[in-house]
Amino acid sequence: MYLRFLIITALVGVIGLCGLWAWQKPDQSPQLTIELGSAIVSPGSHKVSLPFETTATLAYKNSQLDSRDAEVWLKAGTYLLTREDGSELEVVIQDQTAPTLTLNRQTAYCYVNDDLSQIDWTDYLQISDYSSTATSYTVHVDTSQVGNGEVVYTVKDQAGNQSTISLPLKVVARRPGFEDVDWLASYEMFDLQNAYRQAQGLEALEWDDSLVEMAYTRCAEIGQRYSHIRPNGTSYASLFTHSYDHHAENISACNKDAKSLFEDWSDRLTFSDNMLDENMLQGVILHVADSWVGIYTG
Repeated sequence: MYLRFLIITALVGVIGLCGLWAWQKPDQSPQLTIELGSAIVSPGSHKVSLPFETTATLAYKNSQLDSRDAEVWLKAGTYLLTREDGSELEVVIQDQTAPTLTLNRQTAYCYVNDDLSQIDWTDYLQISDYSSTATSYTVHVDTSQVGNGEVVYTVKDQAGNQSTISLPLKVVARRPGFEDVDWLASYEMFDLQNAYRQAQGLEALEWDDSLVEMAYTRCAEIGQRYSHIRPNGTSYASLFTHSYDHHAENISACNKDAKSLFEDWSDRLTFSDNMLDENMLQGVILHVADSWVGIYTG
């Protein structure tokens, strides 16, 4: 009996000590993990916008800030958040999202036998990520002949998240009789126009080779007379070799690149209306010297 009493007494003592230790051990702060870019710092202040708290204070150092343009955010790491009632929350910011990749154009073009090693292919890519990134790319194409290829981009951020995207690459040839046509700019402008149409819910136009000679003639003519009326006094439509229910022409006397010209045309009502006309089914756009001509038919 006495031995049993000693054992019970010892057990009670151990339990009591454990309870005392547990009572004396300070509570650990609850922990919450959020995505990098969720903790935005207001410009010119130390106020942090969080997706789950509006009045709490988050302690950080200036060295823990990162920024891009006018946006400032907290880097990945562990921070202590204090609420108005004095309670604390450990906030862990992690980067678990892969970089967002966007191509500046739908398709890239080059001529047969072009030296592609001189091209900075990163100019075609836009990257959105809240940490620094490393970009690599591989060009898969045979430039010895007309055909298709691609540029494959791989982008990895500091946390190891990775994204890939491919840019279609077309190898084109200069056409006999049209050696002074800038085919690369012409095709690029045609692609920009089709992307514009598709963004408005319209079908893309088909490139119509039968209109190339007409557009080439018009490029030369608008250098003599900047008008939809030809130098001989007839309409541009007199050059059609087929009859169409609908047709239109856009012209510009300039040497802008395709992107700048597209911005110009899309900002001008008549030009934009022609590009977005739902009755149009095919067309061409040519750039020769200081002339741009777009022909649309349907």
